[in-house]
Amino acid sequence: MDNKTRAYTAVETPDSKRNRDHGNFLIIILIVLFGQGSWIALNGIWVELPLLVSLGVPEGFALATWLVLIIQVANVGPLAFTLANYLTPSGLHLEIYVNYVITAFAALVAFQLIFLWDNYSVWGFTGDSDALHSTALLVCAFLLSLVDCTSSVAFTPFMSRYRSIYVNWYFVGEGFSALMPSIVALIQGVSTNTECQANHTITFGNDTHVTSCSSWVPVQRPARFGPDGFFAFLFAMALTCFLSYVLLNVLPSARQERTQNPTNYRGHGQEQNATKSEYEMVADHDNSDKDGVAVVEISSSKKRPKRLRFYFGLFGVLGVVNALNNAVLPSVQSYSAGAYGLTTYLVAATLSCVSKPVASFLVLLRPKHSPWMVGGIAVAGTIIGGYCLMAGFTSPSPPLQHTAVGRVLIVSAWVLATGCFAYVHATVGWILRQEPDSRTLLIWFGGITQLGSLIGACVMFAIVNATNTLVPYYEDPCQDLPMCETVEVS
Repeated sequence: MDNKTRAYTAVETPDSKRNRDHGNFLIIILIVLFGQGSWIALNGIWVELPLLVSLGVPEGFALATWLVLIIQVANVGPLAFTLANYLTPSGLHLEIYVNYVITAFAALVAFQLIFLWDNYSVWGFTGDSDALHSTALLVCAFLLSLVDCTSSVAFTPFMSRYRSIYVNWYFVGEGFSALMPSIVALIQGVSTNTECQANHTITFGNDTHVTSCSSWVPVQRPARFGPDGFFAFLFAMALTCFLSYVLLNVLPSARQERTQNPTNYRGHGQEQNATKSEYEMVADHDNSDKDGVAVVEISSSKKRPKRLRFYFGLFGVLGVVNALNNAVLPSVQSYSAGAYGLTTYLVAATLSCVSKPVASFLVLLRPKHSPWMVGGIAVAGTIIGGYCLMAGFTSPSPPLQHTAVGRVLIVSAWVLATGCFAYVHATVGWILRQEPDSRTLLIWFGGITQLGSLIGACVMFAIVNATNTLVPYYEDPCQDLPMCETVEVS
């Protein structure tokens, strides 16, 4: 063979070898803990709403409406970050510093919430000098909303510094931000603190039979621990998120898992499908080391630029999915699943939270790069979510209301719709992580997520508050108890 002859063969590099493994276990744990801090504060306040209302906050059930407005105003955070990122030099990774500030700030606000949640005051500018408002709770909710909304555009660009296998673990952690508060709320007894007691009982009879007739009334029993204990849990999780982020920046093992060029790195799974034209391994037999091992020159051909419509398609699907998953469906869940009973509502809400990390984990196991598959699953989730919407808009008398089939269908619909949307969300993030300018694309990923959520929330706010199309179903926990019982005298 001529000395100038070059042999083309696939030679494994240290990076490609590392990409085949499942990642560093410690870094995975830190990234999951970092990801769970993305929305845990707001998700926690939402699941605590029933208990706060039962304890007599001044706004009552209207507190949910206030939270919707606060969250939308807090979208000024992502807007400010995106603008600042555009104005800063390209070499400055603004998200690194912003994440330090918002994670530490979230822990501080959550700590204040433990002590201030029940501090009420009068707002003079409202014109009602006697009306109390949950001022401290609403202020803390706004500050936490500012943090959580900003995390959508600041956390994912930071994750572009790591191999893409870790991006999928981040989405698993993001799913836990909804699951963990729900589990703690169930332990607390947020929505199951109602029992039936006899208001008064009348007894009459004769020598052989005695009849007792009772008037039953629902009575609130105290939760296992109060809102201050629940907010202490939120503080602990926010603090864990901050500490995990610090460790991800200072640990040598975490730095070893980063890519050398975060914006142009082709992540895990991409190499497995690469063709020879994309990765060409060139061995020059003229050059060898002292041990006679051929020195390998590795050249990577430029990836063909994606057409703009590919990105527009992905971002369009992402916006619609997040509008449905983060705003439209949550706005009707109490009407939809709640119309089948309190227990059905709790099961649907909890299992749909479980489906989020499970769906993200499936992306981790079997990542797919096909935009057609993303669109197909998004359509499937939209169709299933349509059934959830139909049940909500037909409340208080949805189809198959008092049957086991109806309860199974509505719970399954909520779990599958939420799982489909979470899978699409994580898959789009994984696809964008493979692109050359992944950091910029992931900033857009967070921005489109918030924009879709904002549009969906505004639409549903108008429907819920300006129309009478959604009617709640109030289940009487005492309706199956006997009014009168006759006992034979022995």
